[in-house]
Amino acid sequence: MVRGEALRAYRDLIKLTRYSFTEDTVMLRQSVKEIRKRFNKNRHVNSDTEIKKSLNVHVYSLF
Repeated sequence: MVRGEALRAYRDLIKLTRYSFTEDTVMLRQSVKEIRKRFNKNRHVNSDTEIKKSLNVHVYSLF
């Protein structure tokens, strides 16, 4: 269940960057790259508690 939330957050962040940086392809590429890097860094996390914690930390630190 929590993995689905993480995937949804990832997709929403990618969509948000595409919307926010429509005119700026350099920023678009860099922001998508950074989002992927942060999510891939925690790909190994299995605990629902740790996934929620990582989501809160990483999603809010992007802004």
